[in-house]
Amino acid sequence: MRFVVTDPARDDLKEIGRYGRRTWGAEQSRAYLRLIIKVFAQVMIHPGRGRRQEHLSADLRRLNVREHAVFYATRGEDVVIARVLHQRADIRPEMFEGGD
Repeated sequence: MRFVVTDPARDDLKEIGRYGRRTWGAEQSRAYLRLIIKVFAQVMIHPGRGRRQEHLSADLRRLNVREHAVFYATRGEDVVIARVLHQRADIRPEMFEGGD
């Protein structure tokens, strides 16, 4: 399997990092981002683990990581990380359009 992180997901991670540094400091921000990356690795091993999110996109799944949710899909041999969003965000289908 190959691992793909979309541009919107990269932007999400950057924003999570910036917010974390401002709020809790660099060390805690890095630790939180490492936790999210560990979930990416878990998805590679067990891609069916996340809950289906068909109301957002046909092949999308969600796996929660503390305050955030990792949204991903499997496409052929790829695991595609579509977004990493705060669980309290107003999550809408258009947030997942054209993210490859």
